[in-house]
Amino acid sequence: MDNLDMNEIILYNDELSQEEKNRRIDQLNIAFKTKHALIYKLHINTLIELIMTNTNTLKKTIDNYNELRRDLLYKEHILLYDDLKKYKDSELNLDIALMPIISLSLSKTITRRLLANGNYFFLGDIITSDYNDLLDIKGLGEKSLKELKQFIHNLGYKIKNEQDSVYEIKTKLNRDGIKTIDQDYKIDSSLIEVFFQNEIYTKEDLLNIGIGAYYLPGMTTQKRGLLLEAVLKNNIKLDDLLSSEDIDNTNKTVIKQLDNINTKIKEKIKYKESLLKRINQLKKEKIKLLKEEAIVDQKLKDVVDTINSNNFVEEKSNGRK
Repeated sequence: MDNLDMNEIILYNDELSQEEKNRRIDQLNIAFKTKHALIYKLHINTLIELIMTNTNTLKKTIDNYNELRRDLLYKEHILLYDDLKKYKDSELNLDIALMPIISLSLSKTITRRLLANGNYFFLGDIITSDYNDLLDIKGLGEKSLKELKQFIHNLGYKIKNEQDSVYEIKTKLNRDGIKTIDQDYKIDSSLIEVFFQNEIYTKEDLLNIGIGAYYLPGMTTQKRGLLLEAVLKNNIKLDDLLSSEDIDNTNKTVIKQLDNINTKIKEKIKYKESLLKRINQLKKEKIKLLKEEAIVDQKLKDVVDTINSNNFVEEKSNGRK
């Protein structure tokens, strides 16, 4: 991509002349398909209307929202108002905020995953996004997030609501000689994430919170079931803090979940069995058809041989005459 001159970017709408504000969408140097969507789907006819349109509205309507942002920035030197606002609110230097992700020295995995998500095109999109949103990006694991955070830290910034990963927290605690929950108990990794998000790092933290562990933010019904299993398996003394009714209800939940899982598995088996039955039927049908085809081929061959034989006899007879 061409280098941008930040002084050429129109940062505020009042910097636009009235003539520029009223430029028609069809006069802008953007994709034809995008122009069509803006004019006929969103009824946006002028540049100023486009600049002030809500980001979510554009994302829902434009097939390639980031292509629109790129074209406006690089071809028209215009920044959408929502982009400008979020970068300014985060006190981001525009030179850094408008660095295209594809041009950053990040691993191919990170670049590919961020661009595939559709919400990230510039570095500023990452820094101003909520860290939890990055955690939800499929394929962007702990190692990738660590690399991404380090890259941004080196520029003097942090991601909004940035958190240490489970690995980073464990490393810091272990460095101080403190064992984490998963080093004392065998607990599902999804539970460890919930505990760490709620600043419960050690066995003592878990015992201190007691029954509250079942009702932590992020503790879904399924995870409560996993926690009960862990309590029973590791002989954790949380049961003393639970009423028999709590334990009974949790057990019922676990049983219901397992029953639902088994039902789904049975449905899959039934479906696969029907597929197998159909495949076997088709195989038998194929063998039968191949036999029928062989018979027909033989008949055709016999007919052709007869015709050829008759022609030969006729030619021989004519030759004698």
